[in-house]
Amino acid sequence: MLKRAFTYVETIVAVFICLLVLIPTIKINLKQIHTYKKIKEYESDLMFFNSLINHIKAEKIFIESPQKLKFNSYEDLVKNKLFENFSNLDKEKKFNLKLDIEVSNMDFYLKNYPVNIFKIEFRKNKINFTDNIVKFKN
Repeated sequence: MLKRAFTYVETIVAVFICLLVLIPTIKINLKQIHTYKKIKEYESDLMFFNSLINHIKAEKIFIESPQKLKFNSYEDLVKNKLFENFSNLDKEKKFNLKLDIEVSNMDFYLKNYPVNIFKIEFRKNKINFTDNIVKFKN
C-alpha cells in the first residue's frame, strides 16, 4: 500500500486556507502603501508652505501700498520681484497661492510703527494652509 503525505483534497484545502489568509493581508498592505503616499504628498506640500513662510520672514520685504497677489505655479511665484531669491527643490508644483498684503500702523509700546500684514492662503488638491505674518518696517 502506498503512503502519501497529503491527499489531493488536503492539498486543495491547505491552498484555499492560505489564499483566505493572504488576500486580506495583501489588501491591507496596499492600503498602507496608498496612505503612506498621501502622507508624503501632504508633507511635501507643508514643507513648501513652510519654506515660503520662512522666506517671507527672512527677506527684507516691505511694501508701501496694499497688494493682492495670486500664483498658480512655481514659475509664476519666482517671476515676482518679492520671490526672486526663493528656491525650492520641487519646481514642478502646481498650486493656488493667494497673498494679501495690507499696510497699516501698529501701536507698539506707545509708538506707531508701519507694518505689513501678510495673509497667505495655499491650496492644492483639497489641502488648505493659511497663515498671517506681521512684519515691521525696521
